[in-house]
Amino acid sequence: MRGLIFLLLIFFAGCSSKQVYIPAAPQPQQQSIKRCTIGVMQLDLPWYMLEGKIYDKNEKKYIDIGLSEDIADWLMQRGVYYLQNSFPNATVGRYPWDFDKKPQLLVHIVIDELFVKNNTMIVEGKVFINEQAKILRFEESLNTNLYKSIDKIFAKLLAFVVTEVDRSCQEALDTHF
Repeated sequence: MRGLIFLLLIFFAGCSSKQVYIPAAPQPQQQSIKRCTIGVMQLDLPWYMLEGKIYDKNEKKYIDIGLSEDIADWLMQRGVYYLQNSFPNATVGRYPWDFDKKPQLLVHIVIDELFVKNNTMIVEGKVFINEQAKILRFEESLNTNLYKSIDKIFAKLLAFVVTEVDRSCQEALDTHF
């Protein structure tokens, strides 16, 4: 009898614990930039993402993502890491930066929406590089694992940011030299 009670306690304790997820950072492709300073501004996210949720347009409700840390901080750390590893010869920092001068490139990511619709996860927003806006929209097939879909869609977003930063940094270096 004691063994049965012990097993039931372990079972219910496991069922009541909240699942948390610590996402992995994507492995970036290194770019060829030489001497560029890149400042990453604070991300703008919709209120529900700040509360750790995404919107399900089919069910018309918010879904708890279940991340183990603050999503805004996680995205910021991931973005800076991705840029630093994509541009090993550049100086990359997050706001407030500790550069001697204003960075050559200011990167500001604005996510307007992150939602699920018809078995697809969609992120929409803008990337500003030195106040030049680029519209973004990425889709990812919704896996049985919600977290893998989130990882994949943000890896696409960061790859887009790297491409735009690479182009903008080359233009900035061309105009200064």
